[in-house]
Amino acid sequence: MKIFIKTLFISILLFACNQNNNNWDLEDKKEFMKSCQIGIPNDLFSKDKQEAYCDCALNIYMQKYKNLEEANEAILGTNLKEIMNDIEPCVEQLQ
Repeated sequence: MKIFIKTLFISILLFACNQNNNNWDLEDKKEFMKSCQIGIPNDLFSKDKQEAYCDCALNIYMQKYKNLEEANEAILGTNLKEIMNDIEPCVEQLQ
């Protein structure tokens, strides 16, 4: 199940809307959260758990990248193991 969630999260980030801003503005955050929550099956996880997971992931990526566009570009050039390591703390939010 953890691998499924991690793979799902990666695909969400890859398809998230790119922004041309210099920081994580409110729209970047909203787009990230929306894309993240859409990709998590409602029948497997409660809305609260989905939100906690996506909020955790957002905080990690906001610390690591200056904006959503940079995060998306970096993820395209990052191997799966690194991405899984980044979001490992967030997977616990779904359990």
